[in-house]
Amino acid sequence: MLVDLKVHHFALMDQLHIQFREGLNILTGETGAGKSILIKSLSLLLGAKSESNIIREGHNQATVEGFFDLSGRPDIISHIEKLGIQTEDKSLIVRRVLCRKSKNRTYVNGSFVTLEDLRSITFPLVEMTQHSAPLLELTSQHESRQLISPPYQRDLLDIWSKSLEIRTEVSGLHNKLQSLIKKKIKIESEAQDKNKILDYNLFQLNEIKELNPTINELDEIEEKLVSSKSQHKIQSYVESSLELFYQKDQSILSQVTQNIKDLEALNSQVPALKNVGISLVSINSMIEDISHELQNINLDESSPEDIEELESRRSQLIKLSKKHGKNLSDVLVAKEKLQAEIDAIENHEEHLLQLETEINQTQENYQNLCHKLTQLREAGADTLASELNEQLQQLNMKGVLFHVNMEPSKNPNEFGQDQIDFHIGHSHSQKTQALKKVASGGELSRILLSLKTIMGSKNERPRTCLFDEVDTGISGPTAQMVGQKLFEISKYNQVICVTHLPQVASFGKHHYLISKQEKTNDLAESTITYLSPKERTYEIARLLSGESITQTSLKQAESLLN
Repeated sequence: MLVDLKVHHFALMDQLHIQFREGLNILTGETGAGKSILIKSLSLLLGAKSESNIIREGHNQATVEGFFDLSGRPDIISHIEKLGIQTEDKSLIVRRVLCRKSKNRTYVNGSFVTLEDLRSITFPLVEMTQHSAPLLELTSQHESRQLISPPYQRDLLDIWSKSLEIRTEVSGLHNKLQSLIKKKIKIESEAQDKNKILDYNLFQLNEIKELNPTINELDEIEEKLVSSKSQHKIQSYVESSLELFYQKDQSILSQVTQNIKDLEALNSQVPALKNVGISLVSINSMIEDISHELQNINLDESSPEDIEELESRRSQLIKLSKKHGKNLSDVLVAKEKLQAEIDAIENHEEHLLQLETEINQTQENYQNLCHKLTQLREAGADTLASELNEQLQQLNMKGVLFHVNMEPSKNPNEFGQDQIDFHIGHSHSQKTQALKKVASGGELSRILLSLKTIMGSKNERPRTCLFDEVDTGISGPTAQMVGQKLFEISKYNQVICVTHLPQVASFGKHHYLISKQEKTNDLAESTITYLSPKERTYEIARLLSGESITQTSLKQAESLLN
């Protein structure tokens, strides 16, 4: 529940601090005192948007801060923790900072959050229709208009009928059915052009199969090319060296051998020539050794044709990679995908048969579940109408008959096969008509209040309910019954109600007075006061008779409070 509210520099509120209590909290005050501004500040805690003009004149920023006790809401604690926000002592602090010259900021337990995150914690757009009950809900004339919305009515009936779980299953089957039907249409459409698609896919697949690449083949080719080109250069060197030293007619070896023979023919006794001859014999021996070593070198023979073939395959593989992605891995993935598509096209009749069987089974399951959903709704519609009509009688709507009209939908969808519409009639003999056609604003407000009353006891998760202007256009005994309904709701939830009716205010467990004071700087300021029992009697008397409080109005106030 909402325990504490602090407002700073917000419109008429310069510094405001309110401590709310359990049960029914009543807010009253003169017109223009600031009741609507207080509701506006509370709506900011729900995640409502705000404009900079709401900031009090003379200040650059305004703040609204709410402290909530979450001891009864483990679901909210879990949701906050999923957002990565810590909760201490089962409490929640929401702080909105509104700025004139910079962006507004929102904090939850000191952590910066988005408005969307805040709304997911505190305020759904249609509070009674949420699977997870809100922390804070606002009931106003605007929400009364939401009551005529078919989705709102359907959701409300499903909550009452406890059929939300089975409706979720219906939604799942409907979505699955739609997906299967789209898949079937696609296969049938592809089947019409299957030959064209098949030929194209076969061409691409055969292109891959002909090359039959492996995932690392390009790297292997690069290594082979580098090695082959290196070996080719070495081989050229060996061949040219052998020719130089040994093989050609005028090789070095032949010339040295001839030179040795020429020297021996001289038969010279010159010592220097003898030394030359010895050196030449040594050189001759070295050349023979070199030639022998060169002849013994074994290299992998790679012809220019081999290198050309490797480069050609590399080029083909690169082209194929670019066609199907970036690398050979993408080519192999494309190969598997093409094969699967070819299989699907070639076996489309078998696939269609299997798909039709699955569609028929899903359709049957969907219809069976829809039938169960309809039965739950019909049973719920009867009890909802019965209890609501009893509530409406107590609210002085005698002769008004509420009815839940259910008809088979022309277009079954994820919500089932029922078209749901809330109806009322103004006599038992008159045919009922849709709320949106015949219900007045006052009737909608009382119907909504009655719905909240009978559904309040079903709330497993307590919340704070804000009621603003729900008593507009009523008085007397009807007003007293509205107060009674609010009191009943407050047995299970904290209720904060802004009212101008003494009959409603008298049911409050706690009473706050909002008043406006004129300041010397021409700025008005709203203040709020928690009323003592005596002060409360005077405020009820003021609501009864206006500013001229008499002994009679005081006695009437005491009577109402009693």
